[in-house]
Amino acid sequence: MSRTFRLTSLAVVGLAVVMMFFEAPDSQDRILTAIFLAWVGLEIVRTLRAATPLDEVTQMFRKAEQIRRTDPAAAQRFVDEYFQEAERRDAQEQDALRVRASTEIGAATRLAGLLRNDLESLRDIRRRFLPKLEPSNRAAAEARNERRQQEVQAALGELEEMIRSLKA
Repeated sequence: MSRTFRLTSLAVVGLAVVMMFFEAPDSQDRILTAIFLAWVGLEIVRTLRAATPLDEVTQMFRKAEQIRRTDPAAAQRFVDEYFQEAERRDAQEQDALRVRASTEIGAATRLAGLLRNDLESLRDIRRRFLPKLEPSNRAAAEARNERRQQEVQAALGELEEMIRSLKA
């Protein structure tokens, strides 16, 4: 549940409880309403204070940005190594799932989820990191990113067709 949706929901419930409090016929109803209102307030505070956990890629980008300030080449190597290792791990898992995907809907669904995550990561890279590259390297990196997005999108399309046929 998104933070905005949660806050909006809690605010609506809180307003409803406030209205109930003023229209409650007896003190017992007012006490229960006050307790409920206190709970809503506590949930709103918890939601506002909750720190959004940083995912692994965000942490890597922050570290790369720190490195880039003193050594841009080292930052590029750091990012390249990170993505090469992540791609190796993902490729191993995806290969294992691909073997089972044609006969197991669970494996196909998991693989589709991984491919969607890959697409999201590629879009994130295009938006957050590629603009920071040196202009001489940017065009080639953007072309590789676009080509990889197209490959993943094509594989995802084939997999979604396979999932439909497995469900049939």
